[in-house]
Amino acid sequence: MIKEKSVLVLGVGPDQGLGVALCKKFAEEGYKVFGCGRSKENMDALKKVKVSKWSIEGIVGDVTSPEDENNIFYQLDDILIS
Repeated sequence: MIKEKSVLVLGVGPDQGLGVALCKKFAEEGYKVFGCGRSKENMDALKKVKVSKWSIEGIVGDVTSPEDENNIFYQLDDILIS
């Protein structure tokens, strides 16, 4: 189980957007960051963002979809528990 501080940023889009900026800021502050967005391509790109302290994990999901809402947290649980 993860013991570090962690944060989930919802609504992460392209690499120049506010969501990515928030992910970077939290990572620089020492948080394990999980970014969530609808596009697999954006989430794959998020994993490549360079930050000095932690990596950023991308989770694909649409927060406007009830099915995806559950799936987002199932994915997060799988990552945190392993």
